[in-house]
Amino acid sequence: RGGGDPGRGLSHRGDRRAQAGRAADLRVRDADRLARDLPRSTSPRRHGDRHLHPGSRGLDRRVSGGPAARPSREQYDPRSLAGRRHVPRGQPRSRVRCGPHGRAHRDLESGRALACGAPCARPGARWAARAPPPRGSAFSRLRALNAAPAAGRVARIPGPLLRVGVKVTACVVSWNTAEYLPGVLTSLLAQTHPNLDVLVVDNASLDGSDDVVRGFPDVRLVANQVNRGFAGAANQGVALAVDADAFLVCNPDATLEPDYVARAVKALADRDRRAAVQGKLWRSQGADPTRAGERIIDTTGHLAFRTRLFRNRGEGQVDVGQFDEAGEVFGVSGALALYRVAALHDVACRGEVFDEDLFAFWEDVDLDWRLALRGWSTWYTPDACAWHERGGSGPRRSAVVERLNFVNRALVVLKNDHPPSLLRASPGVAFTTTLKAGELALTVPSAFLRSLGSVRLIPRTLERRRHVQRNATVAPAEVVARWFEPFDYSDWMRAWWRRVR
Repeated sequence: RGGGDPGRGLSHRGDRRAQAGRAADLRVRDADRLARDLPRSTSPRRHGDRHLHPGSRGLDRRVSGGPAARPSREQYDPRSLAGRRHVPRGQPRSRVRCGPHGRAHRDLESGRALACGAPCARPGARWAARAPPPRGSAFSRLRALNAAPAAGRVARIPGPLLRVGVKVTACVVSWNTAEYLPGVLTSLLAQTHPNLDVLVVDNASLDGSDDVVRGFPDVRLVANQVNRGFAGAANQGVALAVDADAFLVCNPDATLEPDYVARAVKALADRDRRAAVQGKLWRSQGADPTRAGERIIDTTGHLAFRTRLFRNRGEGQVDVGQFDEAGEVFGVSGALALYRVAALHDVACRGEVFDEDLFAFWEDVDLDWRLALRGWSTWYTPDACAWHERGGSGPRRSAVVERLNFVNRALVVLKNDHPPSLLRASPGVAFTTTLKAGELALTVPSAFLRSLGSVRLIPRTLERRRHVQRNATVAPAEVVARWFEPFDYSDWMRAWWRRVR
């Protein structure tokens, strides 16, 4: 600056070039020494590591004048993957953790326990154990992936059994059911189970239901300003059952025998993988006066059919002891079911135990299916008995009810079903769906037209499906093969014809 000697500046630039050349020679010499003394790295090379990894293309050009051959897969040593975040293509992947970090310390290939200090994967590694991808056509690959859950998935199922005297929160979902509330609340408060909390969630009733509940000082009341549906109100009850181990969901038109909760809790506590218990529900005498004196079964659990229709087991049959044996069922009826709180939280999707997009109807079937996919079981016990006046929790054959039944069936199948199994059963599914759509178009046209607007729920349902299938611990095909029975079209067709005519 200011007229200095130009030659002097050139000499300084020449000195800097010479220093850079000597430094490069030193780096090449050191890298050559490392290449002779150390094994090849097994980690994929990054852009900034060209001159640090022996065998990199830039270094080989400097040392030997040409690119080196890439190492084959057989040259990789799986035991040298310690501390690596990535694994070379074609090598077995593992989620083995080191002993000092409080996890199992095992060999990457054999799985046997190793002494501390042996090579293992560091905590925080993002690669997980997965089965090799299936080969074949796209359909065969999809069938293979759906046939079994991904390796490494473990159901988060609590180990210890429930105590018989656990705290139970009973939630009654009410909507304009003031005439039924005294009966159900009286039967709940008369239960022999010692630790029972009774809660009523009222969905903006207009018939004075909240005033009826206030007449029971031992009952908590949640008065909603809007109708959140059965699913939303039940989720409110689950959220308030913070210190409870079991959750009883109850329709207002149910009347429980005094020992119903105690017997249901005993059955629920019998197995740690048991998520829900269903008792024997009889039809209330007022529901069908012509059959007074007979015990008509309302439900003993849910049945699933290959047509993707679901039915209450034994509904309408005279009770002659044909359902006096306890056993596992596909699902339990939301009219009166006892759930393990841990199981409800385990299958919750985005904080919702019951899918609020369903609003009402089919939400209990959806929960049954998700519990089965997570490896939980549901149980029927004939010792717990109650009465249920079906239709007392809301109007029947209205446009809203028919639309919800038609739409919710499709949403539940879309969320939980196994595509290859659904494809095999598609003739029956398409037949029943077409007849039901025709019935709505002829008998309740407004319900059919409004059901078309439910297409907007498909993206959210697909998002929930990804969550459900990703967390499944039982293969979806196994659930379908075990529980979905052949369908008897004769009774269903006769009932359909009566409704249409």
